[in-house]
Amino acid sequence: MDENRQIPASLKAVAILFILGGIYSAIEVVVSLMHSHININFGVLGLFIGLGLLRFSRGWRTCALVFLWIAMIGIPIIAILMLGYSQPLDFKVFGQTVGHVSKEFGLAIAVILFLLSFWQYRVLTRPDVRTLFGVGLFLSSIEDKDAYREESLSAMNSGDFKMAIDILDNAIKCNPQDATLYRSKALALMFAGRDSEAKACIDQSLSIDQNNQLTQSITDILEDVASGKRLRPKSMKEI
Repeated sequence: MDENRQIPASLKAVAILFILGGIYSAIEVVVSLMHSHININFGVLGLFIGLGLLRFSRGWRTCALVFLWIAMIGIPIIAILMLGYSQPLDFKVFGQTVGHVSKEFGLAIAVILFLLSFWQYRVLTRPDVRTLFGVGLFLSSIEDKDAYREESLSAMNSGDFKMAIDILDNAIKCNPQDATLYRSKALALMFAGRDSEAKACIDQSLSIDQNNQLTQSITDILEDVASGKRLRPKSMKEI
């Protein structure tokens, strides 16, 4: 993946939470060994998942989603079991019991962990985050034009113009007579500094829809940028 791609703050937070969870699990394994117990704790993978998320690894994102689904299914089950438990609950740190807490406290922790897992899941499945991991780029039906545009816009907003262009190339293959797709690709090419290719795309858009005023306006902007009359915009907000 592109090392210059900007990481959204929410994705950083998700990655850090996985890393912290992985470190905690690793310490728990070590503490268990010190007490002559073997603790197979898959939570250690959180360390690698977090680092993978920061590198936009599609595989580690999938692992993160699996962990989160397990948490979102498992936590409610554990909470239900707590309701039927009459004794105080063991409070453990690094796998070792250090005291006891009430059932209400345990349920509160379960609710917090569930909501945190759900929030992490929502972050990893947001369109802009999915685009950063290259997910959803290979849509194939003509009905997916809006999805293509949404994915490409997310890529442009995150500064990944190459990915936006790749998305739109796939869209154009499926919808070769869609003027708006050529117009969107022209914008991505202009943002990337590829003016001659942008000019060819905007001309193609005009050949399909000659009377579109928005396309005419973008044509004027492209000409001004190419001639140096206007600073090159780097996002839709700068147009």
